[in-house]
Amino acid sequence: MRHRYARETDIPVIMTIIGQAKRRLNGLGVDQWQDGYPDEAAIRKDIQNKNGHVFTKEGEVVAYAAAVFDRDPYYEHIDGRWLTDNPYVVVHRIAVHDRHTHQGVATDIMKAVERMAVKKGVPSFRIDTHHDNHYMRNMIRSVGFTLCGIVQVRDGIRLAYEKILK
Repeated sequence: MRHRYARETDIPVIMTIIGQAKRRLNGLGVDQWQDGYPDEAAIRKDIQNKNGHVFTKEGEVVAYAAAVFDRDPYYEHIDGRWLTDNPYVVVHRIAVHDRHTHQGVATDIMKAVERMAVKKGVPSFRIDTHHDNHYMRNMIRSVGFTLCGIVQVRDGIRLAYEKILK
């Protein structure tokens, strides 16, 4: 799988993939992303800030994620404790096309972001997810993250994880 920065011309396929992810979450009874977010404005902002990435297989866009190398204001206060006070990368808005779920794509995204962070000299990786998003929670743990506590985000509380990078 390859990745590149997302472009404005990718927005229609990105929104299709996000729409599919929203439907899957709803079908699992997870209320994450059920209020209209992430919307096209959020994706456009990711692209403008050079945070949006598309992931491709054989030239087809199969997933989207935002890799943000700036401090996340939601992470300033945690009910718990971060592993480090280091600079970090955070991933938001991971979404995989329906035809490519359960094939390790999300894991590959996490590994790609980790490589980007190491290349930039960023020593830590953070992520959060909804308590009921068991698929994401399992994937996060499987790639070596530690549960650090709970953070308050735009629409509720999330489980917050961190991984120290080598």
